[in-house]
Amino acid sequence: MKQYEIWWASLPLPVGRRPVLLLSRNPAYPYLNKVLVAEVTTTVRGIPQEVTVGRPEGLPSASFVNL
Repeated sequence: MKQYEIWWASLPLPVGRRPVLLLSRNPAYPYLNKVLVAEVTTTVRGIPQEVTVGRPEGLPSASFVNL
């Protein structure tokens, strides 16, 4: 696991399995039981904090992270 990687996570219902962007700092991972993530969505909100991700990051389609 590394900061800014995209992983698939099983989140509580009703969300279920979806990609997440890892936000925790790299030096902390060996000591953490939980990590800080941001959910990836296909919904465009058009806000300044929206980051576009997609096929180059291994996702099936254009997606967005809202920070």
